[in-house]
Parts: sequence; C-alpha cells; structure tokens
Amino acid sequence: MSYRTFNIIIKTENDESDIKDYLLNNFKFFNVKAFF
Repeated sequence: MSYRTFNIIIKTENDESDIKDYLLNNFKFFNVKAFF
C-alpha cells in the first residue's frame, strides 16, 4: 500500500493572509495549513 503526496511549503516573514487566501481560492481541494 502506498500513497502519493504533493506539498508546497512557503516561508513568509510577514502577514500570510494574502498567500493563504490565494491558495484557498485556487487550490480548493487541498488542505492549507500554517505551522511554525
């Protein structure tokens, strides 16, 4: 059993709300998570 995953990791140093909104609007079937 195996699975394939595609990831996008973006490092931001300021407010990420614009990037998060863009990703949520253009990649509707993906999970968008923030981590520190």
